Amino acid sequence: MGIDKTHSTSMRPQANGLVERFNRTLVSILKAFCENNQNAWDIYLQQSVMAYRSFPQNSTKISPNKMVCGREITLPLQAFTSRPAAFSDEQHVEDYVFDLQDQLKACHEIARKNIKAAATYQKRHYDVGSKRKSYATGQLVWLHDPTRKVGICTKLKNKWKGPYLISRRVDDLVYMVKQTACGKAKAYHVDRIQPYKGTKLPRWIQREKMEICNV
Repeated sequence: MGIDKTHSTSMRPQANGLVERFNRTLVSILKAFCENNQNAWDIYLQQSVMAYRSFPQNSTKISPNKMVCGREITLPLQAFTSRPAAFSDEQHVEDYVFDLQDQLKACHEIARKNIKAAATYQKRHYDVGSKRKSYATGQLVWLHDPTRKVGICTKLKNKWKGPYLISRRVDDLVYMVKQTACGKAKAYHVDRIQPYKGTKLPRWIQREKMEICNV
């Protein structure tokens, strides 16, 4: 079906941007309903999703309902008003199907152009502050760990831990990092890694580096 599988890394919402961005939008809508009673968030879920589907999306400039159904959603207020003059109950089924296909094709064509323009704009601004990083197998690195613990002030906590060892390069953005002698290496995004330039090394890292050199 032309689907390419991607592997997201921990604490990197950009790796699954479409889902995370929708979750952020949905949470912001639910806040308007659940400010006084957060346990009732599921009660307002349907109308929150309806509000999202009926509003034009920033990138496509078209509402999700228009993209999927070929028409805008019927809001509660519109249910009390009469139908538009252009609507006819005598419209033939085949004519309706052809009109719907034309509307969907037009919407999708406009959406593709808008998405391409939005992607170009976002990439241009992202590349301004981005720097290409590359690490070799066996290289020592610091690992960014912003996790919080009860009773510990995050402002006074060192958020870079290490040194750890690069065990394998998955691709240009993901590396397998080993943190302990017995533990398995885990995947981390390159933005959470910084090179370690110290000379003091744990013994297990010294052994690992020797094994990598021998291989």
